[in-house]
Amino acid sequence: MVSWYYLIVTTLLLLLIGLLVYLQRRRMIPPGELPRCGACGYVVKGLPGNICPECGGDLNVVGIVRPGQRRRPSRLAAAVQWTVLLMLLAPFVLGAGPDLLDDAIPSPLEWNWDVTLRQPGSGGYESVTIAASARGWNRSTLGQKPRINISLLLVDGTSRQLRTDDEGIIQDGAFSGQPISTEVIEAWMRAIGISGDDERVRKEAGVIAVAVATREHDTVRDSYLKQAQPGAQVFTGSGGSYGGPTRMLNEGHIRIGLGLLLCVVWLAGIILIIRRRPFLLLEVRHS
Repeated sequence: MVSWYYLIVTTLLLLLIGLLVYLQRRRMIPPGELPRCGACGYVVKGLPGNICPECGGDLNVVGIVRPGQRRRPSRLAAAVQWTVLLMLLAPFVLGAGPDLLDDAIPSPLEWNWDVTLRQPGSGGYESVTIAASARGWNRSTLGQKPRINISLLLVDGTSRQLRTDDEGIIQDGAFSGQPISTEVIEAWMRAIGISGDDERVRKEAGVIAVAVATREHDTVRDSYLKQAQPGAQVFTGSGGSYGGPTRMLNEGHIRIGLGLLLCVVWLAGIILIIRRRPFLLLEVRHS
């Protein structure tokens, strides 16, 4: 996510660009005035030649600014404007650039979440681990429909698993094809030999269903500890997404690359200004 700081900087930059446009428009020669030298503003109407008598500039090179046109800024003024604009833009590019690249450039992402609950109140098993995982390209929706894997460690050391697809439909065993729910989880626990107080097993199935539905560590911990044995433990694992350019490359390296890109853009602008090519807002002319 891009912070509010960078959004504020962007707004200020837009306001600055608007101010530059306004100031450039004020440089227009009002209709009715005489044509002037593009370098110094000297009136050149009726000159016998193409050399400005005020600054000595060749009018074929520096140009003639006619009524309704903008006066061309000097190379120095244009270079200063361009440099200041990039200096104001640099903090936003270097600060928000890695985050924007991470969100904008398509790259494979993987999301993982898991929690392990030990010492259940029913005493019918050792622990249960609920893990969720998802893969995709869109960070904003990644993790909304993950695949679920529920693993029960029984008291004899063996384990049983229940898996779903990204739509919450069980994929294997006797309950294949059914949507996962508290009732299905409880029936599965009974089917694999979980014994104990019916109410406690039902509550534990409900906690597992909460974990599957919410994938929030705090919510699962609170729900589990209410019905678990004294000294019960909750181990929270990973929760989040990874991938994308800022995960595959160091953010410092990305900022160095963006800084070099800004330098290249600045140098290209300076070259265009020196060669007196029409460039952005600096030398736009209207007939």
